[in-house]
Amino acid sequence: MSCMISSKADPLRDAMGLVDEMVTMIRNRGHTRQDAMRQAALALGISERRVKALSFGEAFAMAQDELQKIKLAYLDHLDTEADDLARRREAIREKRRQLILEI
Repeated sequence: MSCMISSKADPLRDAMGLVDEMVTMIRNRGHTRQDAMRQAALALGISERRVKALSFGEAFAMAQDELQKIKLAYLDHLDTEADDLARRREAIREKRRQLILEI
């Protein structure tokens, strides 16, 4: 996953980066690009059409308040992802402990 640098001067570029990162995260879980865009739209609280426009570089403007809304939703998504990873990590560690006991 890339690490996007925020720029107050270009909210459109920031939004494009966040949308791209989110779509990539969802695709890395095995979803199609279309499904990832649909899920990203739901998670970010914007339309699927807006996600596609931002993803394909076809958006021409971005209001600062819209960018803030996207950033807040993205933060929520990151928190959810981190929680899911922590649960998966713990489940894997528990399986490992069980296997060690069986050896």
